[in-house]
Amino acid sequence: MTRRAMVLVLVLIVVAMISLGAYSFSELMFAEYRGARLHERRLQARLAAESAVEYAAARLARTLEDERQATPTAPLDPWRGVLVYESDDPAARARFAVVAPPVAGDETFKLRFGLGNESAKLNLRTLLDWDRQQPGAAQAALMRLPGMREELADALLDWIDEDNVPRPQGAEAEHYQSLEPAYLPANRPPASLAELLPVRGMTRALLFGDDANRNGYLETVELDTARRRSEGTIEESTPFGWATYLTVSSAEGNLAPNGRPRIDVNRPELQLLFDDLVATCDESWATFIVAYRQFGPYLGPAASGALQSAGLDFTTPAKFRIASLLDLIAVRVQIPSAGSRAAVVLACPFENNRDMTRQYLPKLFDWLTTTPPTARTVGRVNVNLACREVLSAVPKLDPVLVEEILSKRGAEAALSPDRRHISWLLVEGLVELEPFKALLPYVTTGGDVHAAQVVGFLDQRGPLARAEVLLDATRRPVRLLSWTDLTPLGRGFDAELLGAEPAGSGR
Repeated sequence: MTRRAMVLVLVLIVVAMISLGAYSFSELMFAEYRGARLHERRLQARLAAESAVEYAAARLARTLEDERQATPTAPLDPWRGVLVYESDDPAARARFAVVAPPVAGDETFKLRFGLGNESAKLNLRTLLDWDRQQPGAAQAALMRLPGMREELADALLDWIDEDNVPRPQGAEAEHYQSLEPAYLPANRPPASLAELLPVRGMTRALLFGDDANRNGYLETVELDTARRRSEGTIEESTPFGWATYLTVSSAEGNLAPNGRPRIDVNRPELQLLFDDLVATCDESWATFIVAYRQFGPYLGPAASGALQSAGLDFTTPAKFRIASLLDLIAVRVQIPSAGSRAAVVLACPFENNRDMTRQYLPKLFDWLTTTPPTARTVGRVNVNLACREVLSAVPKLDPVLVEEILSKRGAEAALSPDRRHISWLLVEGLVELEPFKALLPYVTTGGDVHAAQVVGFLDQRGPLARAEVLLDATRRPVRLLSWTDLTPLGRGFDAELLGAEPAGSGR
């Protein structure tokens, strides 16, 4: 009997061990299932964020003609809560939002959706060009930034310029080689602002501010840091740092409103130039521009007649280059005599009066260019969007003009048809023609490189993926310049704030 009882005990032990093993296996499989589901949802959120990039690129690729022809069926906010994957299960329903970066000088911490224009900032590459044209201009521009010091401005410029000669209060290789560990200055403009962190005197707080999780507003802990800065107990900074004032990426493309390259008025083939101009502009414009290329401006008596296109001799080579489209305003061209034909002085179709410039300047800037169609214009500052500090840093923009610009532009200045072109400064009488010519290389109302934070999320109880991106729309197709993953910094945003459908909404 004892042996039989022992067998029964052994059987019970074996059964218990098998049961425990089965239970452990079941728990392990359930944990693996939950891990797989979590990975799936993380991947779903990441793909939703990537979809936001494609969506933004598609919207940037839309031309003005596309926008005018679009039917008014778009959602109220096309950048918030955009549905990517539909599902009856809110934990599987995927969306994205495109969050605009903080605006320099704005401490309201209001969440904005959409894209930010990099041309509202100072381009570090362009600062070096300004400094070559006028020594000291780059330092003067940097000193407009809140909290900037002369020794840090010089050190920053020494870091990005090509030479190894330190500025009066700067630092070059000799200083950085004396550090432990030693390193060398870049001696080139950075690919991203983060590359400026090794500059002598630079800190992350100065460059990126107190917004540690990069969500565009300050939480309690971050506000406490900002308060201590304002009290002077720690170094001075701004909520979002100099990153809201500086860029390395701003640029403008050379595309017309239909998305095609603008007409280069300096192309050498005059017959082809004339044909392109006639297809886009008035024939009198085409005739005048080709004649200007051939014979240049004429400073003699007023026009003696008109010349039809048939009177042009396209075999006469172009001897003059048009440096700026503004050079065509209020000038005349003389066609020399040939055979029995007397010399003809062409009247200028581009008169310098406010009513006329209001009509023709937008068309000139829309369709014509003085540079090759593939050329990009780098670093001009958008006067419709830039803050006071950035505008004050621009050469040729005196303080009075800065204040006039700020007072005249409204909150929707960048979207107003009357303010879409930089010509509004001339048309509205803020500057005269000659000062405007000097100002044009520095300012714009455009800009085709855009920044945003893309966020992919699920409606309920799901992970969130977010990244800072730069999109270059200077050419087609639109290119993704950079992707900086911010997911490790935490959620940053509440899903409902981004447009998630609230729980219990009765869907």
